[in-house]
Amino acid sequence: MKFSTSSSNLAFGLSSDPGAVPLLIGVIGHRDPQPSAIPHILKRFDLLLQQIIQACPSTPIWMLNGLAEGMDMIAAEIFLRRVRLARGGNNNDEERVSFDKLVAVLPKNRNEYLEDFDRNEAQQRVRQLLQVSSFIVEPSNTPELRHDFGNTPSEPECYAIQGDFIAKYSYFLFAFFNGVDNRYMGGTGHTLAIHRGEIHPLFRSIDEILDSREYGESIVIATPRISLQARRITTQLNHSDAGFSDRAMATIQFLDSLNRPLDNLSLVFPRLHESEATFTRLWSYSDSFAKFHKNRYQKIATLLVLVGFILVATADLYDKAAALGWGLVLVAFGIFPRIQRKLRRPFLAYRCLAESLAIQYIWSANHIKANVADLLFSHRSHDIDNIRMILRAVAFQLMLGDHCVGSDDDPPLSQSRLWINGQIEFLGRRIKTFSLLARCWKRVAYLFAGAGIFTAALQLLPFGIEPPEVVVNTLLAGFASSLAYQELMGYEQTHERYQISLRQFERANQALHYLETRDFCCVEASNDLADRYKLVLKAIGREKIDELNEWMSKQLERSYQPS
Repeated sequence: MKFSTSSSNLAFGLSSDPGAVPLLIGVIGHRDPQPSAIPHILKRFDLLLQQIIQACPSTPIWMLNGLAEGMDMIAAEIFLRRVRLARGGNNNDEERVSFDKLVAVLPKNRNEYLEDFDRNEAQQRVRQLLQVSSFIVEPSNTPELRHDFGNTPSEPECYAIQGDFIAKYSYFLFAFFNGVDNRYMGGTGHTLAIHRGEIHPLFRSIDEILDSREYGESIVIATPRISLQARRITTQLNHSDAGFSDRAMATIQFLDSLNRPLDNLSLVFPRLHESEATFTRLWSYSDSFAKFHKNRYQKIATLLVLVGFILVATADLYDKAAALGWGLVLVAFGIFPRIQRKLRRPFLAYRCLAESLAIQYIWSANHIKANVADLLFSHRSHDIDNIRMILRAVAFQLMLGDHCVGSDDDPPLSQSRLWINGQIEFLGRRIKTFSLLARCWKRVAYLFAGAGIFTAALQLLPFGIEPPEVVVNTLLAGFASSLAYQELMGYEQTHERYQISLRQFERANQALHYLETRDFCCVEASNDLADRYKLVLKAIGREKIDELNEWMSKQLERSYQPS
């Protein structure tokens, strides 16, 4: 459902809050299913839809469907009936029914596409489905369904582009398939291979060659065909009733857990800066949840260091303290690294989501044709795969909705510029803080170490001063604890990462300054000026994602040994 705010524009240039993130499911299938097999097929598909709806009650489900004759149309009708029964129960509850959406993804513009249907009955049927579709995606309004040079492709290229589009955005892909790949470009076998990350003999893009896309779930529903050739081969097909994998169910439950608090109308997220507009609920929730998990991790790490300091310092005073000290070393070496990774995982995931959402919002608000999910590396991490799936759904949501129409008084570019200035101010402030903290903790560690060495050296003097053992232990424990704490907090690493990011944001700010002052005659044309603004925003967005990728890679591979 859609949330609105009182301000004319949201942060990052959005005009309205998109609300809950939809779960995107796609449908592909044969045009000539055997009539006798259709009841079994529909029963199986309906049960699968029920499982999805029950697993994510707070999440809207959007079906991407090409509305071709045969299984596409049948699946669309079953979907509309099921969501009406599950969400609304009757036609009067339009708000809940519209929560889920049928999205028509056409290979050609609709008028041209309707001419492909020979039978009047099929043409009338597709017209009815187009009328109840919440969105109609076609080459005229979606550049991704056109050739790179802009024109509408001809057959079979248009069907290959359509199949690639559905496979790219769908997390679940329902394939009504007889198991036989007829080597038809854009056919069911080709699209299914794209979604599975397999290389098809008729590959036509880089993405089909590289295994870089996040994992989705392909559900093949055995569908015998009428054609004689297919019928002979289909007799060997196994009608599997396999359901969704545990990984897929965990993914959609994660998505639902993210959407659930967004439905709470009492949630109010204040502006982070007086001049900034209100943030979306999804970004605000992700940001606050990341801070919560970071604070929790820091408290536990601080507690561990303090306990370690006390036990090491008092090891010679109590017999049991020594045993506890060795136990702490065991915990620090063997157990804490695992706990540390588990504690940091949700922080990394939600921080990655918040930072990536900001870039996608800015790009979409300024009509920059780029998708953050394509640039964010998964590192073969389930958490990051989930984030990419969410980002892809958000990009699709913003592509179709009216959330990116800025007002004349507060255009998207002004909010984007405000974000860049805010990043420069934030990074500069945090760099000073982390630099100071890193130096302070190093000095504290060196002071402890120097004092410990000096105190121990007193025993070597001729007059034979022998300080208490607990003093030396305390000083050495302070030295080790100071280094461990500084390492756990990662002050130096964060300082270095922020410095790199600050330089890039300052360069973007300089580029925008050139455009605003129009120092060069080559930017006089308004169209050229608008393109140059987009170029700057796209460049700084890519830099931010590159920085995020590097940070995530280091954090996922890193293991702390504070013992």
